[in-house]
Amino acid sequence: MREPLNGDVADARATRPLAALRAGLAYTLYRPLFRACLGLFVVINVAVNGMLVAVNLELVRTGTDPLHSGLLNAALGASMLTGAVLAPALVRRLRVGPIVVGALALVAAGAVAMTVVGTYAGYVAIFAAMVLLVPAANAALAGYAAAVTPPQMQGRFSSVMSLSGLAAGPLAPLAGSGLLAAAGVGVALGALAGLLVVTVVALTFVRSLWRIGRPDTWADDAIDA
Repeated sequence: MREPLNGDVADARATRPLAALRAGLAYTLYRPLFRACLGLFVVINVAVNGMLVAVNLELVRTGTDPLHSGLLNAALGASMLTGAVLAPALVRRLRVGPIVVGALALVAAGAVAMTVVGTYAGYVAIFAAMVLLVPAANAALAGYAAAVTPPQMQGRFSSVMSLSGLAAGPLAPLAGSGLLAAAGVGVALGALAGLLVVTVVALTFVRSLWRIGRPDTWADDAIDA
């Protein structure tokens, strides 16, 4: 980037960081879709990553070969990469609401199944399947947000969303390990699966999510500065 894209560099440099953060928070919280995503996706990230922590610690506790633990995480990564390859075609063809809710419903269904299976092979297969559509959901929501957000708010909005993710990061290992230590892997996975199911159900009631069309209509939803 060799030149300012927005022509507002002087104004941005004159804005204090806390004022910029307040502007980003106000922009995000004022809009129902962004406000809902800010809260619901923090919960979803904590639940999914908490399950991964609980399963990995359970494998260590039961003396599982470290190679097998690595294969579990490798399968998860391979599935996410496969999902990233599929994401552009899905986002082009489907509306954002069905992509996001469908992807997260698959995550919740996998979480419930994992509480029943309770075997290493089951963990590997279910984890790989449940995250396959997550990249498409991320791409759809992030693409829509970028398309409708005014240029001068892009960085501030992105910072608010990233900051919320960083703030929630420590909660996942705390939730996963705490539940595992207190009640065992079955209860830990069951509690986090229940949290996922409730969150996905709540997401289906976010009407602004269902009103979003395909990418060729996103420009019509652009938010004025």
